[in-house]
Amino acid sequence: AIDYRLMPEHPRLAGIEDCRAAYAWLLDHGPQGAAAAARVWVAGDSAGGNLTLSLIAWVRDNGLRAPDGAVAFSPATDATLVNPSLRTNVATDPMLGPMFGKLTRVPQTLLLWFVWWQNRLRPCDARLSPVYGDLSRLPPTLVQASACEMLVDDARRWVNRARAAGSPAQLQTWAHMVHVWQLFHAELPQGREALEAVRRFIAQTDGPRT
Repeated sequence: AIDYRLMPEHPRLAGIEDCRAAYAWLLDHGPQGAAAAARVWVAGDSAGGNLTLSLIAWVRDNGLRAPDGAVAFSPATDATLVNPSLRTNVATDPMLGPMFGKLTRVPQTLLLWFVWWQNRLRPCDARLSPVYGDLSRLPPTLVQASACEMLVDDARRWVNRARAAGSPAQLQTWAHMVHVWQLFHAELPQGREALEAVRRFIAQTDGPRT
């Protein structure tokens, strides 16, 4: 688990750079010490899902050993804030709705200026909005989201664009779930179902060992 630098104490790029440095380090360090990685998966939820999807494109572009697979729970993929579910699902998202619902009444131009000011990156920059990057030649990726949360269209658009680019991506949705409900697997059978789907995904992407 990467203790990456957080905003607002640090700029957005700091957290992105921390994830890249950690991935490069992991490739050469295993549980027993320095050794080349035999198997690598990456995963993250919400903002961490955004970092996961940004990371796997960077890994490809820099010629590093690709992860065997990636998992993103309810990822934010588009900082231009144009996806319909950001507005249509405010009332059905008990976690993000109260936190961000008021922003849906702010003019779009002001929101985009705020995103730029906060991150010092254009909202459509692929480091911030992975949906706008090159989504070809990515590793197998599983994305899970709640059908009633504000970020479901972020998840859906990224998967659709990745598949259109030829990458093996799949979207799984659950009805009536809170944002990143997988965290509550001890109480929610749907959380256990989601994690079991992740287990199956990892088993499918775990090829023969050399």
